[in-house]
Amino acid sequence: MARTRKPERPLRGTLSLSAVEAFNEPKAARTSRGRPRNTKVDDAITEATLALLLKSGVEGLSIDAVARRSGVVVMKISTR
Repeated sequence: MARTRKPERPLRGTLSLSAVEAFNEPKAARTSRGRPRNTKVDDAITEATLALLLKSGVEGLSIDAVARRSGVVVMKISTR
């Protein structure tokens, strides 16, 4: 008596086609979850980084120094 094969199931951890398509979309086209990012924070981080680079070079640049100068917490810098 021949055994019948069970239908194949997708493997765990495989991405659906929609997940792959969403990953390949340009960032601007994606819809983000949660609160939109504050552009003032981005500007403050950028200005502080540039000012520290001009003042003390790469040696004086650190996340803590940028956080102090921009008035933002370190977590905000590391998430960007």
